Amino acid sequence: MPTRFAQGMSPAVSTPSDSQLRKGPDLIIVDRGRGTEDLSQRFARLAESCYEFSREINSEGSVPFPVGLKTSVLENLEIIRSVFAKWSVEILILIYLHGSVNFQGLKSSLESISSHILSLKLRRLEDLDLVRRETTPGRPTRTLYSLTPKGTIACHLGEPVLLYLRLANRSAAMAPPSE
Repeated sequence: MPTRFAQGMSPAVSTPSDSQLRKGPDLIIVDRGRGTEDLSQRFARLAESCYEFSREINSEGSVPFPVGLKTSVLENLEIIRSVFAKWSVEILILIYLHGSVNFQGLKSSLESISSHILSLKLRRLEDLDLVRRETTPGRPTRTLYSLTPKGTIACHLGEPVLLYLRLANRSAAMAPPSE
């Protein structure tokens, strides 16, 4: 299925057509025992669907796409700088894996992070509404960090991207050298 865009509109990043996927070096092939399945096409359809979803949501907002493209890119950069800053992704992944974790559990898992930096990063992730801090009364006071619904959705949205990159890397490592 070729990539479709509204007339006169070109995306900042486009997805390859099926014919490009079949011919390109970036094929992801998984052997399922009963033949071989090309996941590249499935990921391309997912990428196209996600792109269309973003366009629809953006057009329903106050700034139509791509009129607000510059603003969107700048906002995206700010989010990337905050969420993907050093230690932030690791913290989110650990909380995602554990469901909830205390400060010391995070600190020991991250090994070389200082308590001060961990506190700053957790506070920033709380400010972004990705992480929730819950303190239970009692002696000693227990503080647990968990993902907010927004943080959980962000992690779930990231799963297909990471899966795609993991499979692409494995597939590339198993591919015979090109001549």
